Amino acid sequence: MDNLLSVALPLYRMKPIAWLAFEGLCRQEDAGDWELIILEEVEGSCGEEYVNLYTDGLVAAGCKTVKFYRYHEHVRLLEKWIRASQLMDVRSLGMLLQAGDDYSQKFRLRDTRKAFLDGYSWYQENTALSYNIIQQTSALLDVNDYEIFKTGESKAISADFARAITDNGAIRGIDHYLHSIVANGGGNIYATNPENLSMNTYGFNHLSTYRGYFVDMLKPPFYRSYTTLEQVVGSDIAERLRNLQVEVQNSDIAERLRNLQVEVQNKDNMKIKMTTNRQVVGKDNMKIKMTTNRNVYKSGQIYDVPEEVGVLFVLENSAEPVEVKEKMVETTYENKELKPKLQNKSKKA
Repeated sequence: MDNLLSVALPLYRMKPIAWLAFEGLCRQEDAGDWELIILEEVEGSCGEEYVNLYTDGLVAAGCKTVKFYRYHEHVRLLEKWIRASQLMDVRSLGMLLQAGDDYSQKFRLRDTRKAFLDGYSWYQENTALSYNIIQQTSALLDVNDYEIFKTGESKAISADFARAITDNGAIRGIDHYLHSIVANGGGNIYATNPENLSMNTYGFNHLSTYRGYFVDMLKPPFYRSYTTLEQVVGSDIAERLRNLQVEVQNSDIAERLRNLQVEVQNKDNMKIKMTTNRQVVGKDNMKIKMTTNRNVYKSGQIYDVPEEVGVLFVLENSAEPVEVKEKMVETTYENKELKPKLQNKSKKA
């Protein structure tokens, strides 16, 4: 198996949506040989069930082996990526980061392999379709020329950098952390805008809690999309995704989602309050104080960030807005009565 790829698929209580990842993988074209590494908790597991359902499709798409790694207690996503890198075949070119609720465009594996063979250490697609299952809305994810959101969709990391990943304790912002390992380590970054879009979804994601709000409100890096759901995944999968709206509402995370909807409804009021109390540093910017480590932002430090980033971090309880301390301005007051100017002497002719 020359030029083997490793597709790492971490799952956590994603049975209602994980089929979407398998649908994308089974539709890969010109993918070459690859292995699938599934990492999930025993409680609520679904990986083996889906492998049995999609065996023929996986084999037809080039999958040679499937590896299962099961946890008897919940672990962080970063721990799963690290374990996956340790389970990779020694001949693997690199590891594709496959989310359980995402759909990969049909040439993802082909394009990733080519990038690795061309000497790149990180692959990503800068544009993708984002779909909110709860609200049945979509937007275009576009991270081109965006300094804060540096990672896009369909990410992959070369084998040498994957095996060098260390655990920094991060809970969120994992993609940015892995990207920084490559960027800071001198690896070459390959970012593309593919003709065929991949898709990420919101509704069963346990980490990107507020992605749905940004999709609905078209907050960067999400923008109005003129691509339909059917154009990306086909009519059958599109219909199945729309039918998931009811399943989301009846799932074990329904209460969390209902609370989120209430929070989103109060978002405008919160934004007004934040805008009133925050330290304004420039157009559409705000200052925040980090309360946790998030991407390159360190706990306890104050940062000047774009407003959409600051709002997101505050909503995630990763930061708090820096309040304005009103400066006492020294003033003077003068009440002056105006009188007409009188000539003391008149001019003589």
